This record gives sequence, structure tokens and C-alpha cells, in this order.
Amino acid sequence: MKALCIVPVFFAVAACDVPNNSTQVGASGSMQIQLQDGRNCWDNQCMRFNSRHGSFQLSGRVPVRPPAGSIQNGGYISVPAFQQTFHTAIRAESSGDPDR
Repeated sequence: MKALCIVPVFFAVAACDVPNNSTQVGASGSMQIQLQDGRNCWDNQCMRFNSRHGSFQLSGRVPVRPPAGSIQNGGYISVPAFQQTFHTAIRAESSGDPDR
């Protein structure tokens, strides 16, 4: 009987784990995240990336730029730069448009 209560909780927790983007190891040996237009995630931190503008955005916030020079050839960004950009995006102004 207890197993019936545990199973729904297990699925709820598993559903919260967002898959990470593809990665590569850079020349310096550091992990780099491959960016794609649209949703990009690392360690349950997700943002929308716009390659045309080179900006990231969280829903309901204005777009932000990553640290200068952090987007590498081939569309990769280091894990620390991605995390720094995510924290910048969290602190960004509200866009005033919840659907944005």
C-alpha cells in the first residue's frame, strides 16, 4: 500500500529534472554548453536564447546579454558564463508582458 503513495511522488520529482543541453570540452579543458535558438538548460536553469541578438531571456523579463566574448565559435558558452547570465536574467527588469 505504501508503494502506491511513493510512485506518484517519484514521478513528480522526476518530471522536474530538465535535460541539459549538449556539451563539449573546450581547448582549456572546461565544459562548454551548446546553444540553440529557443530553450537552453543546464543544471535545471533554463533560458531562451536568441542567436540573432545574442541575448538570453527568462519569461516575463527583458533580454540580457552574456559576458562579453563568452559565446564561442560554433555557438558554445562555458558553464560559468551560462550560470552568470542566468543570474543576470533573474535580476533583469520585468518586461511588463507575461507572454513574452
